[in-house]
Amino acid sequence: MNDPDGGILIIDKQAGMTSAGVVSRIRRLLNMKRVGHTGTLDPFATGVLPICFGRATRASAYMLHWDKRYRVGIRLGYATTTMDIEGEAILPIADVGECRKWLEDESRIRQEVERLVEEKEQRPPMYSAIKHRGKPLYEYARQGIEIERPMRSIRVYESVFKNLWEDEQGYPIVSVELMVSAGTYIRSLADLLGQRLGCGAHAAALRRLSVGHFDLQKALTLDELESKIDTLDAHDWVIPVADVFTHWDQYPLTEEEAVRLSNGQSFSCECVDSPEVAFIHKGRLIAIGEISGGLCRTKRVFVSAESMRR
Repeated sequence: MNDPDGGILIIDKQAGMTSAGVVSRIRRLLNMKRVGHTGTLDPFATGVLPICFGRATRASAYMLHWDKRYRVGIRLGYATTTMDIEGEAILPIADVGECRKWLEDESRIRQEVERLVEEKEQRPPMYSAIKHRGKPLYEYARQGIEIERPMRSIRVYESVFKNLWEDEQGYPIVSVELMVSAGTYIRSLADLLGQRLGCGAHAAALRRLSVGHFDLQKALTLDELESKIDTLDAHDWVIPVADVFTHWDQYPLTEEEAVRLSNGQSFSCECVDSPEVAFIHKGRLIAIGEISGGLCRTKRVFVSAESMRR
């Protein structure tokens, strides 16, 4: 991969791998150090994990706050220490026969699922990567230490009941599709559903369907990427960094203006003020910035002056 501008890969992460592990493997595949993800997926979760490489890593901070869509399978019957399938069961564990009654009360489950859109705040779980005094919370949790965590604002835009079935152990599984703001813990919502139903619950399976406007349509598993990396045209699987800023105002640059911005210099223009502008030259993102008082200014440059001369 020799594109100096870098780009974005949409990885369909498989269960059992950490997000950091995905980054490490892609570094080896691309033989490139500047690689990073734009938001952690728990090891048990699968689905969309955008990976930025090269100069496109400069765009990752602008993707961290994008809304996300998930499909979660919530097992009813007992809660776990981590609120997901990887944790230890918290007693009491409901009797399988008792749990089966929920298979006959779909309307109640549907009602409680739809109520999740009312959630405006959420306390981060102890088993999370949030840092306290330089150490992730899950390390304290493993030592049995509880750290006070302030509530955080969240948004649950959609909470849609999709299906209900019985797993191989006889426990009901509720399939729910959620559209949420960044920083929302889906496993915490699964735990909350169990509390409201009075039976305990945890996230048994989790798949991220989209991050912002990036979805599974152009996603590759790591194995697919590895098998195709030498044969696929990069345009088939690399998303240009300009696609991150399609919702920003677009300013087409002349050659001279592009060179000036690549050097971090401003220039005058007769445009309406805008705080978010993507400066484009021949389909290539040169920089992002603002237009204010008749001046175009950069906030972040993606193409160097040297690269412009190539």
